[in-house]
Amino acid sequence: MKTDKILIFNIQKFSLQDGPGIRTSIFLKGCPLRCKWCSNPESQNPFVNIFIKDDKGTKIDAKIDELNFDKDGYIVEDDLFYDLLNRHGICDKKIKYDQVGRPMTPESLVEIAMEDEVFYQSTGGGVTLSGGEPLMQIDSLVELLKKLKARGIHTAIETTLYTNPGNLAKLYPHLDLFIADCKNWNEDVHKDKTGLSNKIIIQNLRELIKNAKDYLIRIPVIPDFNYSNDDAYEFAKLFQNLGAKKVQLLPFHQYGKGKYESYGIKYEYSDKKALTDSDLDKMVQILKNQGIDAFV
Repeated sequence: MKTDKILIFNIQKFSLQDGPGIRTSIFLKGCPLRCKWCSNPESQNPFVNIFIKDDKGTKIDAKIDELNFDKDGYIVEDDLFYDLLNRHGICDKKIKYDQVGRPMTPESLVEIAMEDEVFYQSTGGGVTLSGGEPLMQIDSLVELLKKLKARGIHTAIETTLYTNPGNLAKLYPHLDLFIADCKNWNEDVHKDKTGLSNKIIIQNLRELIKNAKDYLIRIPVIPDFNYSNDDAYEFAKLFQNLGAKKVQLLPFHQYGKGKYESYGIKYEYSDKKALTDSDLDKMVQILKNQGIDAFV
């Protein structure tokens, strides 16, 4: 069933890392990639996740149209909800649970974002749509962006660019800034650590650089994936070919480590040491020497 609601998993106010100024970051649920270092593993599944607090650690994935929700996206504990529990062998109506994923209308999200309009105006901030991968909900995403632009809000998106190229064309009129990941220059390595090829991502990067009002390419620098001087030289070749002028390097961190245990997901980077800004100095210098405006 088609829905006009957007499935989110978090709203972060007063964000300073997701674009210019003070921003409201809205995190959309669902991602096609399965990056082994992902700091938001709860974002990957495109369903409402219900974590039952029982001895089995039961997790239920529900589609939006399987349940009723209040205006803030929280589950209404009605017959639909209890029927869903029963289908999973849970008969206790007083069972405790955690909900990850809330369906909300674009109108509701705009009203939440507008609560901080004064901060956007005073700092040049706005709203950033992040994830997960926001482009998995392209139609509802476009509607949300239209409504934000109608209110004069600066709009940005954080994206993997793993999407049908036609989806990008739908966004150009409504986005002031694309923040796009380029995780690896090598297709085989990219596929091994994210589960998918990087071909469509590089194709979309090329079009993005030509057509976006503004863009920033980001490289999440990950040990045993893309953290070497050789990688820096190869990234430089790729960016020269694409016509990219600036790139930000993001050092690997362990902020999401605790989530993996909570969600019953194996975390393969638990033994990897977090990187600091200075750890990336050499890679930054190599990119700069090759004509790329690189920074951390």
